[in-house]
Amino acid sequence: MLTFLQRSNKGLFLPVLLLFTAVTIWLGFQDPGIAFRPRTSPPALRRWGAKVCVTGLAMIGLTALVFPDLFLQLPREQTRLWLLVLVLYPLLSVAPQETIYRTFFMQRYAPLFGPAAGMRWINALAFGWGHLFFLNWAALVLSGIGGLLLADTWQKTKSFKWVCIEHALYGQILFTCGLGRWFRSGTLQSLQVLSGG
Repeated sequence: MLTFLQRSNKGLFLPVLLLFTAVTIWLGFQDPGIAFRPRTSPPALRRWGAKVCVTGLAMIGLTALVFPDLFLQLPREQTRLWLLVLVLYPLLSVAPQETIYRTFFMQRYAPLFGPAAGMRWINALAFGWGHLFFLNWAALVLSGIGGLLLADTWQKTKSFKWVCIEHALYGQILFTCGLGRWFRSGTLQSLQVLSGG
């Protein structure tokens, strides 16, 4: 299994995009508006912003204190690649993942696992497991935590827009501060080719 993943992880990008397209079409036939319905009041938006800020600061602090050699490594050493990540990561990675793991998964399996905490934990486990092809424990743990936060946002807003923005911000902070070290395959490798790095 590990050998298969090591050989194929660079080739997972196209299947993810194809799955993204198929799920988006399926969702469109089910309910054209449900994936993009905004449900955000000003107090909810403030709570969401506070959660994103605290999580982002925690990632930055963790990297600076525990992995100082990785801190800001990508923007310092591969600036062009870092800028490509900031611009293209939300489109190439975030949107497909949020279509599959939140918009599809959270609606399709809510009747099976329930709409509350149980569903959030199942979604976080699935999201973490979906990052197995990175072949390191850090990617699984960080993805699991991120999945829990994103599932919580989906349950509170039912908004594809807000989970995409949140996921994109986490990813951009992660690659900027240095924790992206454990996610260096797939989309990032494709962007590295584009950047000439």
